[in-house]
Amino acid sequence: MLNARNVRLRHDVRVAIAVLAFGVIFGTECLADETKSNQPYIDQLRQGLPPAETSTESYTEKVQKQLREKEGTPAKTQYIDELKRGLPEQEASPSGSYLENEKAKLAPKPQGGAIQAVREGKSDLQARREGPIHHAAGFRLGASQTRNTTAVAGAGEKPYSDVYGAGWTPDLAFFYEYQPFHSEWFGNIGIYLSGGISYASGMGNFQYTLKNFAATEKAGRLVEFPSKSRTKFQFFSIPLIAALDYRFNLFRILRPFVIVGPTVIGYVETRNDAAQGFRGDSRGLFMSGGVSLLLDWVSATSTWDLYAAHGFKHYYLTAEYSKLSTFSGDVDFAVSGFSLGLTFEY
Repeated sequence: MLNARNVRLRHDVRVAIAVLAFGVIFGTECLADETKSNQPYIDQLRQGLPPAETSTESYTEKVQKQLREKEGTPAKTQYIDELKRGLPEQEASPSGSYLENEKAKLAPKPQGGAIQAVREGKSDLQARREGPIHHAAGFRLGASQTRNTTAVAGAGEKPYSDVYGAGWTPDLAFFYEYQPFHSEWFGNIGIYLSGGISYASGMGNFQYTLKNFAATEKAGRLVEFPSKSRTKFQFFSIPLIAALDYRFNLFRILRPFVIVGPTVIGYVETRNDAAQGFRGDSRGLFMSGGVSLLLDWVSATSTWDLYAAHGFKHYYLTAEYSKLSTFSGDVDFAVSGFSLGLTFEY
C-alpha cells in the first residue's frame, strides 16, 4: 500500500511539472510574437530609407514646406495666403470672392433673352407657334353697301328707301369657322357659321298726300300737307348664315377666299306711335368673295402676344364683297357691297 501511494504521488508531480514547463514555453513564444511587427516587409523598406523620408507628413505638406523654405515664408503661413499675396491688391480685396470680382469686370448683360429678341424683331430666330390649325373666328363690318328691301304685296305700303333712306347703315357680323383640313400649301375647306345685325331708322311717310284747302285758298295756289309723319320707325335685321368656304393659302401674304351658303334673316320693325310693329323672317342665299391680308409680319410682338394669350397662330385683315338675296318671306332683301374685318386662326 505504501509503495503504490508513493508511485501515484510521483506520477502526479511529474505531470504538474510537465504542464508548468509547457505553459512557460508557450507564453514566451506568444510574447515574442507580440513584439514582432505584422508588416515585416514594410518595416524592412523603412529601415533602408534615409531618416528624413520616414516622416509622417503627407506629400502635399512636404511640397508646401519646401516652397515656404525656398521663398523665405514662415512655415505656418497657409499656402492660399501665399497665392493671394501674389495677386494685385484690388483682386485680393476681401470685399468679394474671386468669382464675383471677375464678374464685375464683364460688360453688363443686356436684359431679356432670345424670346424677347424675337418679340422685338431683333433676332433671326423664328417664333414657333406649335400645333395644327382647325379653327378661325372674327368679324366684319359693312363699309359700303347697297340695300334694296321690299315688302311683299300686302305686307307694307311704302318702299324701304322712302322711310329709311339709302345712306350707310350699321351692319356688323361675327363668324366662326371649323377647318377639318388646313394646309399652308393647298388651302383649307371650312364650315362657316355667321350671325349679325343691321340697324336703320327713319320717319314715316303718309301713303297719300292730302290737300290743305285753307292754305290753298289763302295762298291762291295748291298747298298740300307734309308727306312726312311724326312717327319714328326702327328696322332691325338679323341674318344667320351656314355655309362652306375655301381659303387659298399658297400666296401666304394674300389669301383669297370664297363663301357660299343658305341664310335666314329675321327682322323686326318698331314704331313710336300706338300702331303695332312688324316682324318676320325671310330665307335666301349668301355669297361672298374676298382676300385676307396676313398681318403676322407687321408686329412680331403683337403676333406673339396673341399666340401666348389666346393661342392665335395667324391673324388677317379681310376685305370682301358679299351679296345676300332672299327668295321667300314677306320681305325681300337684296343687300350687296364691301365689308372690312379681322380674322384669327387657331
